[in-house]
Amino acid sequence: GSPCGGGRACRALWSLRLSGLGIDIVWWVGGFLVAVGLLVAVHEFGHFWVARRLGFKVEKFKIGFGRTLWSRRIRGGETEFAIGAVPLGGYVKMLDEREGPVDPADLPRSFTRRPVWQRVLVLLAGPGFNLVFAVLVYAIISAVPTEMRRLVVGAVDVHGPADRAGLEANDELMTIDGEPVSAADVDLEILSHLIDAREVKLGVRTSPAGRVEREVTLRITESEQRTLTDGDPFLVLGMNLWVPGQRVVLGKVETGAARDAGLAVGDRLLAIDGEPAGNLDSARSLIERRGGRTAIFRIERAGNELEMPVAVRQVTEQGRVVGRIGVAFDTRPEVMQTAEFPESMLVKRRLGPVDALMSGVGTAATVSGVIVRLFWKMLTGHVSPRNLGGPVAIAKAAGDSARAGAMPFFGFLAFVSLSLAIMNLLPVAVLDGGQIVYQLAEAVRGQPLSERAQVLGQQIGLAMIVVLLSFVLVNDFTRMFHR
Repeated sequence: GSPCGGGRACRALWSLRLSGLGIDIVWWVGGFLVAVGLLVAVHEFGHFWVARRLGFKVEKFKIGFGRTLWSRRIRGGETEFAIGAVPLGGYVKMLDEREGPVDPADLPRSFTRRPVWQRVLVLLAGPGFNLVFAVLVYAIISAVPTEMRRLVVGAVDVHGPADRAGLEANDELMTIDGEPVSAADVDLEILSHLIDAREVKLGVRTSPAGRVEREVTLRITESEQRTLTDGDPFLVLGMNLWVPGQRVVLGKVETGAARDAGLAVGDRLLAIDGEPAGNLDSARSLIERRGGRTAIFRIERAGNELEMPVAVRQVTEQGRVVGRIGVAFDTRPEVMQTAEFPESMLVKRRLGPVDALMSGVGTAATVSGVIVRLFWKMLTGHVSPRNLGGPVAIAKAAGDSARAGAMPFFGFLAFVSLSLAIMNLLPVAVLDGGQIVYQLAEAVRGQPLSERAQVLGQQIGLAMIVVLLSFVLVNDFTRMFHR
């Protein structure tokens, strides 16, 4: 039976929910395959292109692992191009006499016979192409003429960092530490400034016609800083940005206050204690402000409006006392049906080619800095490792961004491309960074590391990758079943 009971309307709602999940999975799998296939191809093409230009003999270029689904030889049969059945990686195989006999005429083109600096360049080329790809994608996103939302504060949570700083509803964010900010990069800029410091200065205005009218200092506690990267930074800061009307529909009802009151998946929330729940942010804010009280929820179910008293629990999260009822809202675009932004809440952005390229470089540099600093803080225990996501999280993000449109999906590709570049530069033997360490050690010693040392390093590196993959998979499924 369905979790919401045995009624016909409930069964219909639950069947609709399962159908929606099936559509989600199609988007997730499709987005994941496109993203992984494209980014792996970019990475491996970097190795291939530079190796060919430097005179290495490339025997095979393969995208994917496992059984070969398609292959073809070009350049007189010297290089085999192939696609494998498992689209989770790829490789470029260069001539190497350590793997078998080599024709004496080809020995000068063997990987181990090329100068160390050339080998290092070939190894750097994969991450380098991922970096260039990200810069170009961010530049393309910046070059597309677009209308962006004004950064107008919609609501401020009581006792949160934004409230302590003196931010108010209808304030418009103009600068962060004196630098202009827009909707395209506000999340990234806030995160970048607050990863290492616990305060940031915001320039705000209250009149659309004015400039920066006042400056406020936003301060966060150490615990708030640790959770800043768990999701939407604005939630931790205790504020949200203004959005037009949305349908607020329950996507999940857990055991607790909401279930006890009779709320069910598919209910549309209209108002709480007579105050309209016009969008997701206002609904969350209305619930949070009613901790420890019984509130009247007005909902729409199967075309009928109902009023239900709900005993809102009072809990302490990140040092704040808030109300919770044990629900999650359905955030699928087709369910929320967000209204269009009015012209008064939009600003137009149009960049020329040079400015767009500079913007792409700047965004890639900022994102890379955030990724590196977050990874370091995870290693040192200053940021929760729950932020690490594995294949499931990547697939979900790929599908959700693809469903949201071309530009969000391109932005996702650029972010993952940078992450792939940085990850591959780690000094782990099975990654490009570890192989670079081997080459540099050979340059210092005047001879290669012993075969035993290289095998040991690869075994350690492989074990590290297996442990990391196991950890992120646990994270993935924990998020899936506990949110």
